[in-house]
Amino acid sequence: MAYTIFNDAMSFSRFAEIDGKTSALWSAPELSDLLSFQDLQKILSTHRFDHSRLRFAHFGTLVDQNYYLRREVDRRGNAYLRIDSTRLEALWSAGAALHLTSVDEIVPRIRTLCDELAGRFHARVQANVHAGGANSMGFAPHFDGHDVFVLVQAGPKKWTIGGTTDSPLPVAPQHKGNPPDASNQEIVLQKGDVFYMPRGTWHSAQASHAPVLHVTLAVDRPRGNDYVAWLLHNCIDKHLLFRRDAPILVDDRDVYLESMREQICSFINPETFAEYLRHSTDTPSRMLSIVTACASTTETDNEQRTQ
Repeated sequence: MAYTIFNDAMSFSRFAEIDGKTSALWSAPELSDLLSFQDLQKILSTHRFDHSRLRFAHFGTLVDQNYYLRREVDRRGNAYLRIDSTRLEALWSAGAALHLTSVDEIVPRIRTLCDELAGRFHARVQANVHAGGANSMGFAPHFDGHDVFVLVQAGPKKWTIGGTTDSPLPVAPQHKGNPPDASNQEIVLQKGDVFYMPRGTWHSAQASHAPVLHVTLAVDRPRGNDYVAWLLHNCIDKHLLFRRDAPILVDDRDVYLESMREQICSFINPETFAEYLRHSTDTPSRMLSIVTACASTTETDNEQRTQ
């Protein structure tokens, strides 16, 4: 089955008209089977996660990760973290919500959707999972420093959508400040819904009478400051003019600054911007070459045997 975010209910051309401006909700039942609770249980049971990938939040407060991740040592003396299943179940029963990052590295069909959005937006895309029991609530109202596509796998779940912080950068929760003054909108997302929120949209969510599960596609799109940083590393740092010492005499500074201004302006052009966009979507190969290499070796061996 071919998975795609955009369908008859929301074509990409229609989405482009509201892209980055406002939230949008549409139905995509074909995306409601990306991940089940059984899939999530298997992932948690068969993978090792560190503090940065697996988090629990309980009604706006992050749970100390040392509570549900315990340190183990293998037979070679290497330390690793293991999920404490008893405490995980206790958190789930108490209404905490689970947050698991980078699940696209584990589930190929979710990876396909990330690749689609990466190509359309010249962006880096990561898939995260949010899950909880009945009446659970995770993070306090917050905004994300990236665009968000919510793909509901199990619900219902009530979302509170607030105002928007204009073009924020990714920052730690304690540096996000307070929500802007704006009237809140409440919506209930059901299984099969897709909900888009532009970067900076304040939101929170809470389950009702049933367990909830959704996959979030985090779309980190290219920004002007990223382009300038790329120019600094790939163009400016490599140019002799910018590696020379700055002039000491005041009379020499005007010429020096004008030379830099002209050179910097010459770097800002469609060619370097296109190269930057290619760079921004470059990601390490998701498919290891081991299988391909083994297949090639097997074919060569078979050819030699038949000669």
